Amino acid sequence: MSDAPDKRAKRTSSYFTGLLLILLGCILLLDRLDPALRISHLIRIYWPLLLVFWGGVKLAGHLAASRAGRDRPPLLSGSEAALFILVAIVLSGLALRDWIRGRYSDLVADLPPFHEPYTHTQQLSPLTIPAGAHVIIETARGDITLHGGGGNEMSVGATETTRGLSPSAASRQLRGLAVTVDHSGNTYRLYPAPGGDWSYGASMDLEVQLPASANVTATTNHGDIRVSDVAGNIEARTTDGDITIRNAGADVAVQNQSGDTRIKGAAGSVRVAGRGDDVEIEDVGHDATILGAFLGTVHVRNVAGTVHCASSNADITAGGLAGTLTLNSDGVALSGARGAVKLAAHDKDIKIENASGQLDITDARGDIKVSDSAPPRSDIHITNDSGEVDLTLPAVSGFAISAVSRSGEIDNEFQEASLQQSSAEENGLLSGVIGVPGPHITIATSYGTIHLRKSH
Repeated sequence: MSDAPDKRAKRTSSYFTGLLLILLGCILLLDRLDPALRISHLIRIYWPLLLVFWGGVKLAGHLAASRAGRDRPPLLSGSEAALFILVAIVLSGLALRDWIRGRYSDLVADLPPFHEPYTHTQQLSPLTIPAGAHVIIETARGDITLHGGGGNEMSVGATETTRGLSPSAASRQLRGLAVTVDHSGNTYRLYPAPGGDWSYGASMDLEVQLPASANVTATTNHGDIRVSDVAGNIEARTTDGDITIRNAGADVAVQNQSGDTRIKGAAGSVRVAGRGDDVEIEDVGHDATILGAFLGTVHVRNVAGTVHCASSNADITAGGLAGTLTLNSDGVALSGARGAVKLAAHDKDIKIENASGQLDITDARGDIKVSDSAPPRSDIHITNDSGEVDLTLPAVSGFAISAVSRSGEIDNEFQEASLQQSSAEENGLLSGVIGVPGPHITIATSYGTIHLRKSH
Protein backbone atom coordinates (compact mmCIF):
# COMPACT_ATOMS: atom_id res chain seq x y z
CA MET A 1 0.00 0.00 0.00
CA SER A 2 2.92 2.37 0.67
CA ASP A 3 3.73 2.44 -3.03
CA ALA A 4 0.25 3.70 -4.03
CA PRO A 5 1.01 7.46 -3.54
CA ASP A 6 4.16 7.10 -5.63
CA LYS A 7 2.18 5.41 -8.39
CA ARG A 8 -0.44 8.13 -8.32
CA ALA A 9 2.27 10.82 -8.44
CA LYS A 10 3.84 9.10 -11.44
CA ARG A 11 0.41 8.89 -13.10
CA THR A 12 -0.09 12.66 -12.59
CA SER A 13 3.37 13.28 -14.05
CA SER A 14 2.49 11.13 -17.06
CA TYR A 15 -0.64 13.23 -17.64
CA PHE A 16 1.48 16.37 -17.77
CA THR A 17 4.02 14.70 -20.04
CA GLY A 18 1.35 13.45 -22.41
CA LEU A 19 -0.46 16.78 -22.62
CA LEU A 20 2.80 18.63 -23.22
CA LEU A 21 3.74 16.25 -26.03
CA ILE A 22 0.30 16.70 -27.60
CA LEU A 23 0.72 20.49 -27.48
CA LEU A 24 4.19 20.31 -29.05
CA GLY A 25 2.91 17.97 -31.76
CA CYS A 26 0.04 20.31 -32.62
CA ILE A 27 2.43 23.27 -32.93
CA LEU A 28 4.78 21.37 -35.24
CA LEU A 29 1.86 20.07 -37.33
CA LEU A 30 0.43 23.56 -37.79
CA ASP A 31 3.86 24.81 -38.82
CA ARG A 32 4.02 22.15 -41.51
CA LEU A 33 0.42 22.46 -42.70
CA ASP A 34 0.37 26.23 -43.09
CA PRO A 35 3.76 28.01 -43.11
CA ALA A 36 1.93 31.34 -43.52
CA LEU A 37 0.65 31.06 -39.94
CA ARG A 38 4.03 32.39 -38.81
CA ILE A 39 4.26 30.05 -35.83
CA SER A 40 7.38 31.83 -34.57
CA HIS A 41 5.46 35.11 -34.40
CA LEU A 42 2.73 33.41 -32.34
CA ILE A 43 5.37 31.83 -30.08
CA ARG A 44 6.94 35.23 -29.35
CA ILE A 45 3.56 36.61 -28.30
CA TYR A 46 1.88 33.67 -26.56
CA TRP A 47 4.78 31.70 -25.02
CA PRO A 48 3.60 32.58 -21.44
CA LEU A 49 0.58 30.31 -22.10
CA LEU A 50 3.00 27.38 -21.74
CA LEU A 51 3.61 28.44 -18.13
CA VAL A 52 -0.14 28.85 -17.59
CA PHE A 53 -0.70 25.33 -18.97
CA TRP A 54 2.02 23.87 -16.75
CA GLY A 55 0.68 25.70 -13.68
CA GLY A 56 -2.87 24.52 -14.36
CA VAL A 57 -1.82 20.86 -14.59
CA LYS A 58 0.28 21.07 -11.42
CA LEU A 59 -2.51 22.88 -9.55
CA ALA A 60 -4.98 20.16 -10.53
CA GLY A 61 -2.56 17.51 -9.26
CA HIS A 62 -2.10 19.29 -5.92
CA LEU A 63 -5.85 19.71 -5.42
CA ALA A 64 -6.47 16.02 -6.21
CA ALA A 65 -3.78 14.98 -3.72
CA SER A 66 -5.25 17.24 -1.01
CA ARG A 67 -8.76 15.82 -1.45
CA ALA A 68 -7.44 12.23 -1.26
CA GLY A 69 -5.23 12.95 1.75
CA ARG A 70 -2.05 12.09 -0.13
CA ASP A 71 1.31 13.83 -0.14
CA ARG A 72 1.50 16.56 -2.73
CA PRO A 73 3.52 15.64 -5.80
CA PRO A 74 6.78 17.52 -6.44
CA LEU A 75 6.55 20.84 -8.29
CA LEU A 76 8.71 19.51 -11.13
CA SER A 77 10.09 16.01 -11.49
CA GLY A 78 13.32 15.23 -13.31
CA SER A 79 11.58 13.84 -16.40
CA GLU A 80 9.20 16.80 -16.54
CA ALA A 81 12.12 19.25 -16.31
CA ALA A 82 13.90 17.46 -19.17
CA LEU A 83 10.76 17.53 -21.32
CA PHE A 84 10.14 21.19 -20.48
CA ILE A 85 13.67 22.06 -21.60
CA LEU A 86 13.16 20.06 -24.82
CA VAL A 87 9.95 21.96 -25.61
CA ALA A 88 11.69 25.29 -24.96
CA ILE A 89 14.55 24.30 -27.31
CA VAL A 90 12.14 23.24 -30.08
CA LEU A 91 10.05 26.42 -29.84
CA SER A 92 13.15 28.61 -29.71
CA GLY A 93 14.47 26.77 -32.77
CA LEU A 94 11.28 27.55 -34.72
CA ALA A 95 11.56 31.24 -33.81
CA LEU A 96 15.27 31.33 -34.73
CA ARG A 97 14.59 29.58 -38.05
CA ASP A 98 12.02 32.19 -39.11
CA TRP A 99 14.26 35.03 -37.90
CA ILE A 100 17.13 33.72 -40.05
CA ARG A 101 14.78 33.09 -42.97
CA GLY A 102 13.55 36.70 -42.82
CA ARG A 103 17.06 38.14 -43.01
CA TYR A 104 19.15 35.46 -44.71
CA SER A 105 16.68 33.51 -46.82
CA ASP A 106 19.41 31.68 -48.74
CA LEU A 107 20.65 30.01 -45.57
CA VAL A 108 17.39 28.23 -44.74
CA ALA A 109 15.99 25.43 -46.89
CA ASP A 110 12.32 24.67 -46.31
CA LEU A 111 11.15 21.11 -45.97
CA PRO A 112 8.62 20.10 -48.62
CA PRO A 113 5.10 21.00 -47.40
CA PHE A 114 2.17 18.61 -47.18
CA HIS A 115 0.41 20.65 -49.88
CA GLU A 116 2.10 21.59 -53.16
CA PRO A 117 2.04 25.29 -54.17
CA TYR A 118 0.03 26.38 -57.22
CA THR A 119 -0.07 29.84 -58.80
CA HIS A 120 -2.28 31.72 -61.19
CA THR A 121 -1.64 35.11 -62.78
CA GLN A 122 -4.28 37.64 -63.74
CA GLN A 123 -3.82 40.83 -65.78
CA LEU A 124 -6.64 43.38 -65.78
CA SER A 125 -7.35 45.62 -68.74
CA PRO A 126 -5.84 49.12 -68.33
CA LEU A 127 -8.19 51.56 -66.63
CA THR A 128 -8.15 55.32 -67.26
CA ILE A 129 -8.27 57.34 -64.03
CA PRO A 130 -8.25 61.12 -63.46
CA ALA A 131 -5.28 63.06 -62.13
CA GLY A 132 -5.10 63.08 -58.32
CA ALA A 133 -7.38 60.04 -57.93
CA HIS A 134 -7.31 58.10 -54.67
CA VAL A 135 -6.28 54.47 -55.28
CA ILE A 136 -6.86 51.97 -52.44
CA ILE A 137 -5.12 48.59 -52.71
CA GLU A 138 -5.89 45.79 -50.23
CA THR A 139 -5.00 42.12 -49.86
CA ALA A 140 -5.40 39.82 -46.89
CA ARG A 141 -2.09 38.06 -47.54
CA GLY A 142 0.49 38.96 -50.16
CA ASP A 143 2.88 41.66 -51.40
CA ILE A 144 1.84 44.99 -52.91
CA THR A 145 4.10 46.75 -55.42
CA LEU A 146 3.19 50.19 -56.80
CA HIS A 147 4.99 52.22 -59.48
CA GLY A 148 4.08 55.75 -60.50
CA GLY A 149 4.53 56.77 -64.10
CA GLY A 150 3.35 59.03 -66.87
CA GLY A 151 -0.03 58.96 -68.57
CA ASN A 152 -3.44 58.47 -67.00
CA GLU A 153 -3.84 54.68 -67.13
CA MET A 154 -3.72 52.20 -64.27
CA SER A 155 -2.73 48.61 -64.99
CA VAL A 156 -3.07 45.81 -62.44
CA GLY A 157 -1.39 42.42 -62.34
CA ALA A 158 -2.25 39.81 -59.71
CA THR A 159 -0.48 36.57 -58.79
CA GLU A 160 -2.56 34.21 -56.67
CA THR A 161 -0.82 31.38 -54.82
CA THR A 162 -2.32 28.54 -52.82
CA ARG A 163 -1.51 25.02 -51.69
CA GLY A 164 -3.55 21.96 -52.50
CA LEU A 165 -3.45 18.20 -52.48
CA SER A 166 -4.17 18.18 -56.22
CA PRO A 167 -4.24 20.65 -59.14
CA SER A 168 -8.05 20.44 -59.28
CA ALA A 169 -8.42 21.32 -55.59
CA ALA A 170 -5.98 24.22 -55.97
CA SER A 171 -7.78 25.43 -59.11
CA ARG A 172 -11.12 25.58 -57.28
CA GLN A 173 -9.52 27.62 -54.53
CA LEU A 174 -7.75 29.99 -56.93
CA ARG A 175 -10.99 30.81 -58.74
CA GLY A 176 -12.22 32.50 -55.58
CA LEU A 177 -9.16 34.75 -55.29
CA ALA A 178 -9.76 36.99 -58.30
CA VAL A 179 -8.95 40.69 -57.94
CA THR A 180 -11.85 43.17 -58.00
CA VAL A 181 -11.88 46.90 -58.86
CA ASP A 182 -14.58 49.21 -57.48
CA HIS A 183 -14.99 52.82 -58.58
CA SER A 184 -16.81 55.59 -56.73
CA GLY A 185 -16.19 59.21 -57.74
CA ASN A 186 -12.47 59.89 -57.58
CA THR A 187 -11.75 56.74 -55.51
CA TYR A 188 -10.67 53.39 -56.98
CA ARG A 189 -10.44 50.31 -54.74
CA LEU A 190 -8.58 47.11 -55.67
CA TYR A 191 -9.19 44.07 -53.46
CA PRO A 192 -9.71 40.29 -53.60
CA ALA A 193 -13.20 39.13 -54.55
CA PRO A 194 -15.39 38.52 -51.48
CA GLY A 195 -15.72 34.93 -50.38
CA GLY A 196 -12.24 33.82 -51.43
CA ASP A 197 -10.68 30.86 -49.64
CA TRP A 198 -7.55 32.01 -47.79
CA SER A 199 -6.75 28.71 -46.13
CA TYR A 200 -3.56 26.70 -46.73
CA GLY A 201 -1.45 29.84 -46.95
CA ALA A 202 -3.27 31.35 -49.94
CA SER A 203 -1.94 34.75 -50.98
CA MET A 204 -2.46 37.40 -53.63
CA ASP A 205 0.45 39.57 -54.78
CA LEU A 206 -0.56 42.79 -56.53
CA GLU A 207 1.59 44.82 -58.91
CA VAL A 208 0.08 48.15 -59.97
CA GLN A 209 1.32 50.74 -62.45
CA LEU A 210 -0.58 53.99 -61.98
CA PRO A 211 -0.33 57.71 -62.80
CA ALA A 212 2.27 59.44 -60.66
CA SER A 213 -0.26 62.06 -59.51
CA ALA A 214 -2.40 59.46 -57.68
CA ASN A 215 -2.87 59.36 -53.93
CA VAL A 216 -2.29 55.83 -52.65
CA THR A 217 -3.42 53.71 -49.68
CA ALA A 218 -1.94 50.19 -49.53
CA THR A 219 -2.87 47.59 -46.87
CA THR A 220 -1.84 43.97 -46.38
CA ASN A 221 -2.04 41.80 -43.29
CA HIS A 222 0.88 39.55 -44.24
CA GLY A 223 3.24 40.81 -46.90
CA ASP A 224 5.62 43.54 -48.06
CA ILE A 225 4.66 46.90 -49.51
CA ARG A 226 6.86 48.69 -52.08
CA VAL A 227 5.97 52.10 -53.52
CA SER A 228 8.09 54.23 -55.85
CA ASP A 229 7.75 57.45 -57.85
CA VAL A 230 4.29 58.43 -56.59
CA ALA A 231 3.75 62.19 -56.40
CA GLY A 232 0.58 62.08 -54.30
CA ASN A 233 0.12 61.23 -50.63
CA ILE A 234 1.09 57.68 -49.64
CA GLU A 235 -0.35 55.62 -46.79
CA ALA A 236 0.96 52.08 -46.19
CA ARG A 237 -0.08 49.55 -43.53
CA THR A 238 1.11 46.00 -42.90
CA THR A 239 0.85 43.71 -39.90
CA ASP A 240 3.70 41.40 -40.84
CA GLY A 241 6.10 42.54 -43.55
CA ASP A 242 8.53 45.21 -44.76
CA ILE A 243 7.60 48.62 -46.17
CA THR A 244 9.82 50.40 -48.72
CA ILE A 245 8.94 53.81 -50.19
CA ARG A 246 11.12 55.78 -52.61
CA ASN A 247 10.78 59.17 -54.31
CA ALA A 248 7.49 60.23 -52.72
CA GLY A 249 6.21 63.56 -53.93
CA ALA A 250 4.02 64.43 -50.93
CA ASP A 251 3.25 63.17 -47.40
CA VAL A 252 3.98 59.59 -46.31
CA ALA A 253 2.24 57.75 -43.44
CA VAL A 254 3.33 54.22 -42.46
CA GLN A 255 1.90 51.77 -39.93
CA ASN A 256 3.99 48.64 -39.36
CA GLN A 257 3.77 45.94 -36.68
CA SER A 258 6.50 43.45 -37.62
CA GLY A 259 9.16 44.23 -40.21
CA ASP A 260 11.54 46.88 -41.51
CA THR A 261 10.53 50.32 -42.77
CA ARG A 262 12.63 52.22 -45.32
CA ILE A 263 11.70 55.62 -46.74
CA LYS A 264 14.12 57.41 -49.07
CA GLY A 265 13.06 60.69 -50.58
CA ALA A 266 9.81 62.38 -49.55
CA ALA A 267 8.89 65.93 -50.56
CA GLY A 268 6.32 66.23 -47.76
CA SER A 269 6.21 65.01 -44.16
CA VAL A 270 6.84 61.43 -43.01
CA ARG A 271 5.11 59.63 -40.15
CA VAL A 272 5.99 56.09 -39.03
CA ALA A 273 4.07 54.42 -36.20
CA GLY A 274 3.59 51.00 -34.63
CA ARG A 275 6.13 48.32 -33.82
CA GLY A 276 8.63 46.41 -35.87
CA ASP A 277 12.35 46.15 -36.52
CA ASP A 278 14.63 48.65 -38.30
CA VAL A 279 13.47 52.09 -39.47
CA GLU A 280 15.47 54.07 -42.05
CA ILE A 281 14.36 57.53 -43.19
CA GLU A 282 16.35 59.98 -45.30
CA ASP A 283 15.94 63.05 -47.49
CA VAL A 284 12.65 64.43 -46.17
CA GLY A 285 11.36 67.83 -47.28
CA HIS A 286 9.33 68.65 -44.15
CA ASP A 287 8.90 66.93 -40.77
CA ALA A 288 9.64 63.31 -39.80
CA THR A 289 7.84 61.59 -36.91
CA ILE A 290 8.61 58.09 -35.57
CA LEU A 291 6.35 56.78 -32.81
CA GLY A 292 6.49 53.26 -31.39
CA ALA A 293 8.55 50.50 -29.79
CA PHE A 294 10.83 49.44 -32.65
CA LEU A 295 13.13 46.54 -31.77
CA GLY A 296 15.90 47.36 -34.25
CA THR A 297 17.73 50.58 -35.11
CA VAL A 298 16.03 53.86 -36.01
CA HIS A 299 18.22 55.84 -38.42
CA VAL A 300 17.19 59.26 -39.75
CA ARG A 301 19.23 61.47 -42.08
CA ASN A 302 18.73 64.85 -43.75
CA VAL A 303 15.33 66.17 -42.67
CA ALA A 304 14.51 69.78 -43.55
CA GLY A 305 11.85 70.17 -40.85
CA THR A 306 11.59 68.83 -37.30
CA VAL A 307 12.40 65.26 -36.33
CA HIS A 308 10.37 63.78 -33.49
CA CYS A 309 11.17 60.26 -32.31
CA ALA A 310 9.36 58.81 -29.29
CA SER A 311 9.66 55.33 -27.78
CA SER A 312 9.24 53.82 -24.32
CA ASN A 313 12.68 54.99 -23.15
CA ALA A 314 13.51 57.99 -25.34
CA ASP A 315 11.78 61.13 -26.59
CA ILE A 316 13.76 63.22 -29.07
CA THR A 317 12.91 66.43 -30.91
CA ALA A 318 15.46 68.05 -33.23
CA GLY A 319 15.00 70.88 -35.67
CA GLY A 320 16.61 70.98 -39.11
CA LEU A 321 18.57 67.72 -39.19
CA ALA A 322 21.40 68.18 -41.68
CA GLY A 323 23.21 65.17 -40.22
CA THR A 324 21.95 61.94 -38.68
CA LEU A 325 19.94 60.59 -35.76
CA THR A 326 20.48 56.99 -34.63
CA LEU A 327 18.45 55.34 -31.88
CA ASN A 328 18.87 51.72 -30.79
CA SER A 329 19.00 49.60 -27.65
CA ASP A 330 22.46 50.95 -26.75
CA GLY A 331 21.90 54.66 -27.01
CA VAL A 332 21.18 57.83 -28.99
CA ALA A 333 23.58 59.50 -31.42
CA LEU A 334 22.70 62.86 -33.01
CA SER A 335 24.79 65.07 -35.28
CA GLY A 336 24.23 68.16 -37.40
CA ALA A 337 21.00 69.53 -35.90
CA ARG A 338 20.55 73.16 -36.96
CA GLY A 339 17.60 73.89 -34.67
CA ALA A 340 16.77 73.31 -31.01
CA VAL A 341 17.21 69.82 -29.59
CA LYS A 342 15.17 68.43 -26.70
CA LEU A 343 16.06 64.93 -25.59
CA ALA A 344 14.80 62.87 -22.64
CA ALA A 345 15.93 59.26 -22.16
CA HIS A 346 16.75 56.62 -19.59
CA ASP A 347 19.06 53.61 -19.62
CA LYS A 348 20.80 54.96 -22.74
CA ASP A 349 24.10 56.65 -23.53
CA ILE A 350 23.72 59.91 -25.44
CA LYS A 351 26.17 61.38 -27.95
CA ILE A 352 25.55 64.74 -29.63
CA GLU A 353 27.88 66.43 -32.12
CA ASN A 354 27.76 69.83 -33.82
CA ALA A 355 24.28 70.91 -32.77
CA SER A 356 23.96 74.64 -33.35
CA GLY A 357 20.62 75.23 -31.59
CA GLN A 358 19.69 75.15 -27.93
CA LEU A 359 20.23 71.82 -26.16
CA ASP A 360 17.97 70.46 -23.41
CA ILE A 361 19.13 66.97 -22.40
CA THR A 362 17.77 64.80 -19.60
CA ASP A 363 19.05 61.27 -19.01
CA ALA A 364 19.07 58.60 -16.31
CA ARG A 365 21.51 55.71 -15.88
CA GLY A 366 23.52 56.59 -18.95
CA ASP A 367 26.50 58.73 -19.98
CA ILE A 368 26.16 61.97 -21.95
CA LYS A 369 28.78 63.21 -24.41
CA VAL A 370 28.38 66.55 -26.21
CA SER A 371 30.95 68.07 -28.58
CA ASP A 372 31.00 70.95 -31.05
CA SER A 373 33.65 72.10 -33.49
CA ALA A 374 32.35 75.69 -33.18
CA PRO A 375 31.84 77.82 -30.06
CA PRO A 376 28.38 77.43 -28.52
CA ARG A 377 25.76 79.74 -30.05
CA SER A 378 22.79 78.80 -27.83
CA ASP A 379 22.17 77.70 -24.26
CA ILE A 380 23.01 74.15 -23.17
CA HIS A 381 21.12 72.47 -20.30
CA ILE A 382 22.15 68.95 -19.25
CA THR A 383 20.66 66.94 -16.37
CA ASN A 384 21.83 63.41 -15.68
CA ASP A 385 21.01 60.88 -12.98
CA SER A 386 23.73 58.32 -12.24
CA GLY A 387 26.02 58.99 -15.15
CA GLU A 388 28.94 61.01 -16.50
CA VAL A 389 28.73 64.21 -18.56
CA ASP A 390 31.45 65.01 -21.11
CA LEU A 391 31.31 68.42 -22.82
CA THR A 392 33.96 69.35 -25.41
CA LEU A 393 34.14 72.90 -26.88
CA PRO A 394 36.74 74.97 -28.77
CA ALA A 395 39.34 76.75 -26.63
CA VAL A 396 38.19 80.14 -27.98
CA SER A 397 34.61 79.66 -26.76
CA GLY A 398 32.81 82.22 -24.62
CA PHE A 399 30.06 81.15 -22.21
CA ALA A 400 28.79 81.26 -18.66
CA ILE A 401 28.69 77.95 -16.82
CA SER A 402 27.11 76.51 -13.70
CA ALA A 403 27.87 72.84 -13.03
CA VAL A 404 27.35 70.53 -10.05
CA SER A 405 28.15 66.86 -9.62
CA ARG A 406 26.49 65.39 -6.54
CA SER A 407 28.68 62.68 -5.02
CA GLY A 408 31.08 63.21 -7.92
CA GLU A 409 33.79 65.52 -9.20
CA ILE A 410 34.53 67.97 -12.00
CA ASP A 411 37.42 67.68 -14.45
CA ASN A 412 37.95 71.11 -16.06
CA GLU A 413 40.45 72.02 -18.80
CA PHE A 414 39.32 75.70 -19.01
CA GLN A 415 41.57 77.24 -16.36
CA GLU A 416 40.15 80.77 -16.26
CA ALA A 417 40.74 83.09 -13.35
CA SER A 418 37.04 83.97 -13.28
CA LEU A 419 36.00 80.37 -12.67
CA GLN A 420 35.20 79.16 -9.19
CA GLN A 421 35.73 75.44 -8.66
CA SER A 422 35.40 73.60 -5.38
CA SER A 423 34.44 70.34 -3.70
CA ALA A 424 32.02 70.60 -0.80
CA GLU A 425 30.69 67.53 1.03
CA GLU A 426 31.89 65.28 -1.81
CA ASN A 427 30.07 67.44 -4.39
CA GLY A 428 31.92 68.98 -7.34
CA LEU A 429 31.02 72.61 -8.11
CA LEU A 430 31.99 74.89 -11.00
CA SER A 431 30.67 78.33 -11.92
CA GLY A 432 31.78 81.48 -13.69
CA VAL A 433 32.40 82.96 -17.14
CA ILE A 434 34.84 81.79 -19.79
CA GLY A 435 36.00 84.27 -22.41
CA VAL A 436 33.53 86.83 -23.70
CA PRO A 437 30.16 86.22 -22.01
CA GLY A 438 27.95 84.15 -24.27
CA PRO A 439 25.35 81.39 -23.94
CA HIS A 440 24.64 79.89 -20.54
CA ILE A 441 25.58 76.27 -19.81
CA THR A 442 24.08 74.38 -16.87
CA ILE A 443 25.11 70.83 -15.99
CA ALA A 444 23.87 68.68 -13.10
CA THR A 445 24.60 65.00 -12.50
CA SER A 446 24.68 62.45 -9.69
CA TYR A 447 27.34 59.80 -9.04
CA GLY A 448 29.32 60.77 -12.12
CA THR A 449 32.18 62.99 -13.22
CA ILE A 450 31.64 66.14 -15.26
CA HIS A 451 34.37 66.60 -17.90
CA LEU A 452 34.74 70.06 -19.43
CA ARG A 453 37.28 69.71 -22.25
CA LYS A 454 38.95 71.89 -24.88
CA SER A 455 38.87 70.62 -28.43
CA HIS A 456 42.13 70.71 -30.39
